[in-house]
Amino acid sequence: MKVLLAIGEKNLSQILKGNLEDAGFEIAKEEVLHRDYLNEKIDFERPNLLIIHDRQLPSQFSDKEDNEEELLQLIESWRRVYDAQMRVVIMCERERKDPFLSQLVARNVLDIFNERQIPTASLIRQLKEPARYMNVSRYGLEDAAIDSLMESAETKGNGAADSEKAEIKTSFLSKKKLPKLPKVPKPQRPNISINFPKASEIQEEIALQERKIILVVSPFERSGSTFIAHQLAYAIAKNGIGVKYFENPFKNPYTYDRLAGGNEIPNYYSPYSEIPEDDHNAYIREWKKDGIELQVLNPKYEQRLEEDQFPITKFLRQLLSVHNAPYLIVDIGADENKQTYDELVEVASHVLVVVDNDLPNLELFEQYQMAEKFGWVHNLLLKKKTHLIANRYVKGLETALPLDHYTPVPPFQDESTYKAQFDGVFAFKDAADEQQKGFQKLMKLIVDSQDLKRKKNGVKKVKNWMPSFEFLKDKEKMEEST
Repeated sequence: MKVLLAIGEKNLSQILKGNLEDAGFEIAKEEVLHRDYLNEKIDFERPNLLIIHDRQLPSQFSDKEDNEEELLQLIESWRRVYDAQMRVVIMCERERKDPFLSQLVARNVLDIFNERQIPTASLIRQLKEPARYMNVSRYGLEDAAIDSLMESAETKGNGAADSEKAEIKTSFLSKKKLPKLPKVPKPQRPNISINFPKASEIQEEIALQERKIILVVSPFERSGSTFIAHQLAYAIAKNGIGVKYFENPFKNPYTYDRLAGGNEIPNYYSPYSEIPEDDHNAYIREWKKDGIELQVLNPKYEQRLEEDQFPITKFLRQLLSVHNAPYLIVDIGADENKQTYDELVEVASHVLVVVDNDLPNLELFEQYQMAEKFGWVHNLLLKKKTHLIANRYVKGLETALPLDHYTPVPPFQDESTYKAQFDGVFAFKDAADEQQKGFQKLMKLIVDSQDLKRKKNGVKKVKNWMPSFEFLKDKEKMEEST
């Protein structure tokens, strides 16, 4: 059974594609990226199943009513041309009594997945079975929808000539000449370039060393992603290797208070935020603790930021400006996807997806792969650079993990972690050996053995691991113009 995807959201599309392929469906090589090209792609691919997202797939109509009418007219035209040869599947997020849903049912759309979180197994099971009215009966048919269905049946019975006349009379698209489908270039790693003062002098004077950027992500809060990020940074620093920890600026501050920043460095103000012009206080913009450089929000002066306040161009500049730490740890944690995260994934050397031994959460994560909250994390698991970290690992947990390959981190005594928090430090003072052993496998995964040798020779500076980012200047010009 051949499937044509017209989703319009890449993370959801890739998750859906992977699950359908695993279930034995044939997926068209190129998906539809705009409603304008639906007819052209359908005519070329001749799919048995067409899966559309009603709002994610771009349309030329911004008005809600026009947008909905366009989709209904498209479906009506497909019914006349293909009848039962092509099954239309709609994915959406609407109120149950939304009249648009009954209009879809009136046009014989019997597969409507109207949920924010769609269990993958249920979706696959329904698509493998014949389309049934019972799947959409809860949406009902309003009087207007019934009239529309009756008119459609009458039109179909009047023969091909009447059908063509009716379509010309009602269709949005009958007089519209569509442009040719553009070729979609294969995504490439962005080309970024930034000039820093005296970079060439530094390269001439000191040994160079590759920088590694490690992103730490989790599908759930309280799974220990920040704990893993903190402890990985501490383990790297304990080996005498430069490391810098970046807190997620788009989430509420945590690390400053976790490390007793209020007592140790009360006038700290992170480089994430601009100091107001009328603020004449003396602030400290850098913080280093236990050998780890820290860039975190100080909740006394700063709040979490929005993406437009701290765009990816600024984030990349700050990553590139670090010259004395070969390892940069960016603690994203549990969050819905953002464009900034997609860009960071592209330049990262490692992506760590952290889960713990909470079985109901793991089951939920597996069942709702296409949910907005989880879909992008599942997409990360498909990448070669991604590693699954099983925090608080216990024997038997591997049967519930989303990947066969994983790196375990054992549970630690509550007293040890609590005392470290109480003292505002990274170290487990009464369990130093257990702490070191617990992160040995993770260290082996992330830290190159050559780096351990280099640090003995006093290498202090690093070159950029990321390629030069040429598009930064173009992005900044666009941001300034808007």
